[in-house]
Amino acid sequence: MADANYTMSRTGNDLIKGFRIEDIAVEDIDGILDIGLRMFSGIRPLEDPALYYYFYPDHSISKQAVLDGKIIGYYLFNEEPVTEYDMNALEDLSGYRNRKGLHALEIVVLPEYRGLSYGRQLRDIPLGMNEYDYIWGCHIKSLNNLDNWLRYGRRLVGETKGEYVTLMDLEEKRNKCL
Repeated sequence: MADANYTMSRTGNDLIKGFRIEDIAVEDIDGILDIGLRMFSGIRPLEDPALYYYFYPDHSISKQAVLDGKIIGYYLFNEEPVTEYDMNALEDLSGYRNRKGLHALEIVVLPEYRGLSYGRQLRDIPLGMNEYDYIWGCHIKSLNNLDNWLRYGRRLVGETKGEYVTLMDLEEKRNKCL
């Protein structure tokens, strides 16, 4: 994974000037909230969006994509284990009870910055988070993006009424990337 000062372009040869993956500071949360409301309004209604964006993610492990000082995307995480999520499991997940999981809550790149590798840079962040054994997340069915995550290496492990639940063993993915 690229360090926080720069990231590589899609070709891996040129730096994307002005682009950084950064930690999310408290003063950045309003910007994250604004982007989340813009991108998910009407798709995922939240009773209290501010409460969600301020308290559900663990900002000490979540990251934001910044281009020339402007937040253009983010990847929010917490450490909720997959074994505690209320879902219709499609496989036995009991083997994950004693493993350290990373819950991927939300990944977003503003539409005007898509297709330029910023989303790919965000998506790959967990590969460098070696303290975690697996990553899992929920995918809103109406977004129709499940195939993208399955191609990336996640597998479908559960479902709720409106979401698919996927999981990826990070060590296995890290080894494939070497």
